[in-house]
Amino acid sequence: GLLWLWLPGAGVTTGDSRVSRFSVDLPEGEIFYSSFNPDLALSPDGTQLAYASAPAGVIIRRVDSLESRPLESAKGYSTAPLFSTDGSSVAFIPGNAIISAVRPFLKAALSGGAPLKLADYDMFHRGDWGADGFLYWTAQYPGGIVRIPEAGGDIEPVTQLDEPQGERSHRFASLLPGEQALLYTVGFDGIDSYDDARIDLWDLKTRERKALITGGTA
Repeated sequence: GLLWLWLPGAGVTTGDSRVSRFSVDLPEGEIFYSSFNPDLALSPDGTQLAYASAPAGVIIRRVDSLESRPLESAKGYSTAPLFSTDGSSVAFIPGNAIISAVRPFLKAALSGGAPLKLADYDMFHRGDWGADGFLYWTAQYPGGIVRIPEAGGDIEPVTQLDEPQGERSHRFASLLPGEQALLYTVGFDGIDSYDDARIDLWDLKTRERKALITGGTA
């Protein structure tokens, strides 16, 4: 035993080796709707799950708990939940990303209180929430990736459509570790399915892009 303790690296674990397996059963009368956006989100620390079901709205479930609870400010038909980097808030949209008459992009604290409107949108596609304090997302069609401060404010463009090449939409922004670049889906005019789209990388500093996968999305 003493020899084992003396050996370099003995008894040292690397990373978190815990594994959690569980299922979430929706109550009777609740369903998942198909939508243009993911309706599941995991908090950055892996301890909380957010999902959107109708007509309940956004539901929060801790991985170490047997209970789920509704996000009070996101009750009703709400979709596309996304956790803040510290896991204290969730961004979401009420209603449908395309056909809703009122189209606000909202943020709500898990601790309660009224939601904050971040912006209005024309057509919404969920993106990512960065440690730099910005949310990266898609606000209109045709359109590229934009960003907005997590406290609300002006929408700023991030990526630029290559319209001569038939690009119509950049969507599903996903920040890479280190947040120096993001991945996103490129939609083209005339494609039959987003399975025929392309996945590109965008360097946030140099504004250079690189095609990674032709024939895929998200």
